[in-house]
Amino acid sequence: MASKSKNYIEGSPFWVDSENLSFPELLKESFVPEKWSRYNLVEPEYRWLPIRPINRYVSNLYPRPELLSIDGNTVTLLQRTHAEIWVQPRNNGDLYALDKCHQRQFYPSPKRIKSEGCFFATYRFYIPWIPGFETSIKINRVSSLFSPFVVEENTISFAPPKDDDSYPNTPFVNFNIKKDGEHMHDHRYGIIEIGSPMFEIVLNVSDLNLSEIKKEYEHGRV
Repeated sequence: MASKSKNYIEGSPFWVDSENLSFPELLKESFVPEKWSRYNLVEPEYRWLPIRPINRYVSNLYPRPELLSIDGNTVTLLQRTHAEIWVQPRNNGDLYALDKCHQRQFYPSPKRIKSEGCFFATYRFYIPWIPGFETSIKINRVSSLFSPFVVEENTISFAPPKDDDSYPNTPFVNFNIKKDGEHMHDHRYGIIEIGSPMFEIVLNVSDLNLSEIKKEYEHGRV
């Protein structure tokens, strides 16, 4: 398969050029089947949860974010990866990073960020599990565990999709990949393992939403 390089990112031409596509556009142009990609086809048991998947691909493959802490009405969650990511630096400074998923875990970002100790390539995660209520989403770097990623910390205003939305947007999180750490086997390549910490999600919630989140996690309803 032919590859292309741009902005220090190497990969397939479609993927490398996808930096400005919305999440719905990425799904449609990647030909992810509708039964896996449409929000309004998510399984009924997930539809009313306070933290819910963006589509059935997520509900079947992506781990639900872990509950790290509850401090008053502030809830902190940790999102992890669901598939391995192969990382191979090139001599010219480009980075080849690949996960073998139809709905990729990450895509090139239109933004260039520079994080100390990281490769130059800037990517973006989509947020796979979203709040089912209007809130602000604060994205933090993982603080208590090793993560191969350094994310751009940011606060995002969020409104949940309507129940009948087919292809809603979900926020993106910009990030770099670290040059060193347990994910790098040597200077030639690395493998980011399944279940690697990606980012923390901080939500300030109402008493009602807090009660629902506690029930979701206490009763393991996914």
